[in-house]
Amino acid sequence: MVITVKDGAATDTNTPELLKRADAEIKLPAAPKKGSDLQTIIADANQQTPAVGQRVVRVDARAHGLGRTEYIDDMTWPNQLFAKVKRAEIAHARIKSVDVSEAAKMPGVKATLVGAEIPVNSFGPSLQDQPLINADKVHHVGDPVAAVAAETEQQCIDALKKIKVEYEPLTPIFNPIDAMKEGAIQVHDGKSNIYASKQIKKGD
Repeated sequence: MVITVKDGAATDTNTPELLKRADAEIKLPAAPKKGSDLQTIIADANQQTPAVGQRVVRVDARAHGLGRTEYIDDMTWPNQLFAKVKRAEIAHARIKSVDVSEAAKMPGVKATLVGAEIPVNSFGPSLQDQPLINADKVHHVGDPVAAVAAETEQQCIDALKKIKVEYEPLTPIFNPIDAMKEGAIQVHDGKSNIYASKQIKKGD
């Protein structure tokens, strides 16, 4: 809301009518005519794409410029819930137990979730070795260890504070040089911390 005070009277200048009028008064620069101030980038633009060498107006430019774009945080639905994730505060450890019983009793909490409850608990862009919620081990600070869903965001925040996680601390590694050394602590299960190695050669 924008309030304008004139002659001692306050008025809201952010009404839909005024916004529409302001929108209509906006003068966007016209696209240049072909052959005027437009430099030729390629010999024949039609051979590639009509967008090359052209001034293209974004379809969402006006909405962004006027602050009318609706983002996910602006949207609400009937009976919607909020969800938040409990994250590890330790760099490397085994998870001995995750107790969500107190969180489940908090006002507004509708569901809790731990890694052991997920049937297929793995995903990844190349290797599906990343758990949705860690069940046995955390590999870095911020790994997810539990989740809650509640009626409000604040109820989620309050419930996360009630989740109790017991860890068995393991030796962490804080830089890639140490991680690549022979005999280094294994962050993930496997023979090496090195995910892949590749040799690239060029010329003779």
